Amino acid sequence: TMLLVDHEGDQGQERILAVFSVCEGEDPTYQTITDGQWLNDEPYVALHRVASAGIVPGVSHECLNWVIENHRNVRGDTHERNKAMQHVFESAGFKRCGIVHLINHRVGEAERIAYHHAR
Repeated sequence: TMLLVDHEGDQGQERILAVFSVCEGEDPTYQTITDGQWLNDEPYVALHRVASAGIVPGVSHECLNWVIENHRNVRGDTHERNKAMQHVFESAGFKRCGIVHLINHRVGEAERIAYHHAR
């Protein structure tokens, strides 16, 4: 889990602006993709749980930019109703690749749009 922080709080105190997880190794959710395909089959990191504190605009973009600067191959996903995260993925250069289904998730809520960034 990674934190994006600044020191702009009262009296220069540290503030948590965003949190996200970068998981190495194969993600079981990404083993099967439908309605498309991944950009490649090389080792990747999975980006999960991007959340902004809502204090500073654009911090989700900063999180994704950090991940793609530090990892050559990044996969992620988001719900079809999460238009904001779809915009963040696409504006960071991620490609929409298809649909994945979350493992061990409630029926009807498991489908996610799959994104991939490779360089």
